[in-house]
Amino acid sequence: MKKRKLLMAGMVIAACLTMAGCGKENTVETNAGSSGSEAQQPERETTGENIVLTIATSDATQQSLFESLELAKKFSELYPNVTLEIEKFQESGEFENAMKIRAASNSLPDIMFFKPTALSKFGEHLAELDDLEAVSSNLYAAEYAIDGSIKGIPETSSREFVFYWKSIFEECGVEVPDTWEELIQVSTVIKEKMPDVAPIAMGGKDEWPDYPFNEYMPSLEAKDGQYWNIMAQQDTPFEAGSPINIAYHKIQKLYDAQVFGPDPQGIGFDQARAMFSSQQAGMILAGSWVYKDIADAAPDKLDDLGTFYLPTRDTKSDEFVTISQADGFLTISKTSKNIDMAKKFAEFYYGEEWYPDYIQEMGYLPTVKDVEVQLEAAMMEAVDRQKDVTIILYDGGGTEFNRIVSEVKFDYKKLGTEMMTPGFDLEKRFETLNELWKDAR
Repeated sequence: MKKRKLLMAGMVIAACLTMAGCGKENTVETNAGSSGSEAQQPERETTGENIVLTIATSDATQQSLFESLELAKKFSELYPNVTLEIEKFQESGEFENAMKIRAASNSLPDIMFFKPTALSKFGEHLAELDDLEAVSSNLYAAEYAIDGSIKGIPETSSREFVFYWKSIFEECGVEVPDTWEELIQVSTVIKEKMPDVAPIAMGGKDEWPDYPFNEYMPSLEAKDGQYWNIMAQQDTPFEAGSPINIAYHKIQKLYDAQVFGPDPQGIGFDQARAMFSSQQAGMILAGSWVYKDIADAAPDKLDDLGTFYLPTRDTKSDEFVTISQADGFLTISKTSKNIDMAKKFAEFYYGEEWYPDYIQEMGYLPTVKDVEVQLEAAMMEAVDRQKDVTIILYDGGGTEFNRIVSEVKFDYKKLGTEMMTPGFDLEKRFETLNELWKDAR
């Protein structure tokens, strides 16, 4: 079992050794000039053939920061013969499908930023990165090795929060919940006392926003970030008493309380986030990344904004666990004609010329040792509230899990939206899933 306990002091969090037609939106080609002095950049290369490095990403914030922080210009100060061509995709699902098509024709981009769940799916197409300094200085890369080899370097580490409006809690006479039952009770009270306010904003139309529940809670119940891989070794993992069975019954009880507004499956996450930002919802669940969106939408309400960790435990005497996930894995195609330069880009990307400023702007926690970021006061509320929290490092599932999931067609996020439908029969679905899972095994 892989668990991490993280102690934080003040407002600064440091990454240190003691931390336990395929949906493409557009392509932007950027070729910056050779500004910057050789004295400041002693490793600057002044000769060599012209090279175009293609970089594919589906993260909108990342794409924006590549431009605002002048990624191409900074890299060209070291390598003036290199052009960075950024391929922008709208979302991870479309991006992954596009990469599958291109992998089949050996035409992958030189560099791709993948979700952790995609690493094992594309492992055979990715170059080994074990020899890079960017790997040895990364806190989490080794945790996501594939068959003993590092094929992706994570750029971010996300902490999951429940964002809430203090004034709504005060008006309803409720306090921050410490257990699962208390979360349901708080949500129910808000629903009763403020009928025009959704207790929890949920963009169920997009399916993925239920991930704090349906994706993460089985690992939290098991207290093991490797839980999906454990399931892959079991014939009937959905049986009574199993972590996923217990977790999903908890989730079902919350869904049955109908505390996500009048039409949680009819709106997407952008609408749900807008509802919360305008205080038409009392709570919203998301990673630290959503703070900037809320701050931009409601800059005058930030003193009213608070956070707490999702309380999945049964009693206050139980261990409090929360989840962290490394994300944004830089990978290199093993069929790239520019592998050496792509590796130099990786070293630059996680080096001091780029990474510290970039990760601060991203709003995530760092993955590189000894890099510090400043967390906003709202998020520090959750940190200070649960100083003894146990942090589970989440693994999105390996090759065998993904093989079984593909055959069974088990989509936990889609299942979450189905569970929001009144009258959904969870036990019947578990029975069916057990049969299919055993056959797939």
